[in-house]
Amino acid sequence: MIDTLNMTLTADRVGGANLLYIVPKNLSNVSEHYNHSSGQETCSGFIGGLKVFVTPYEVKVGKGSFCKWCLGDNLQTLCRSDIKEGIERLSNALHVPMEEANVTRLDIAANIILKHPVEAYLSHLGAMPKKQRFEQPNSLYYEGGSIMVTFYDKVKERANAGAAVPEIYNNRNVLRYEVRILKRLTKALNVPKVTGGLLYDETFYINMVKLWRSYYTKIQKVNVIVMDWERVKTKRELYKVGLLELIEKNGGQVKAISQINEAAKMGDLTHKQAHDMREAIREACSTRAGFTKQSPLITELNVKINEVSRFFQ
Repeated sequence: MIDTLNMTLTADRVGGANLLYIVPKNLSNVSEHYNHSSGQETCSGFIGGLKVFVTPYEVKVGKGSFCKWCLGDNLQTLCRSDIKEGIERLSNALHVPMEEANVTRLDIAANIILKHPVEAYLSHLGAMPKKQRFEQPNSLYYEGGSIMVTFYDKVKERANAGAAVPEIYNNRNVLRYEVRILKRLTKALNVPKVTGGLLYDETFYINMVKLWRSYYTKIQKVNVIVMDWERVKTKRELYKVGLLELIEKNGGQVKAISQINEAAKMGDLTHKQAHDMREAIREACSTRAGFTKQSPLITELNVKINEVSRFFQ
């Protein structure tokens, strides 16, 4: 379930040794640097596809896919035993105990094979509390705070990057769903410290998978509008259904009222206009029963998310 993984190991975890004497000789494409203002020597290089930055006091590993480093590509999904083996391999390759390193960024991710093109599903993923929603042709991002949530077409992403697509994924619709914890990992994962060794702890791993699933459940799903002509008999009722569809497609009742409140604060709407619009939205949403139903695309995606969660727990 891990893709990008950034880690920092400090010299005190290796008995205070100068890390410039240990790590650089194990790297490829090494570049040496000297900071004249601090008088400190540093160097950078690579261990496979992972970037490594070294000072006498710490070594930082990241800026690459840990999954790809372990398995050869990130179309596969790392299970707990894969993570353990990968951390052990990294420790052996660098000759330092990376299980002791602090994790500073963690992307929890999985690929989901779907029946229809990925973009068809993205339009049914609406607003998420406390995050801004940004939709692009083949991707969807939720940004805000220390965690970013992303959905994108993994096959198209690889094709655009000029990377080969494994035969098993040819002509398949592959949705990549990632929860990127960019900072404050201890708060997000409710632990005092996140280390390389903790990543393959059973309880921690299960909680990590649960966190991945929980962010999907926070997203308001956009329903399908059903025209029930036995109920829609007047222009007013027809307008109400049209308003309901607009609300659904733009993230739901909470998002619509929030936009109205923001417009009122900016002076674009008067107090009365904002009040009347909020009432219209509440009235439309109070009669949505019989006019909306869950999209079969979301039904399918719900099932797949739950299946992945159960499999990796």
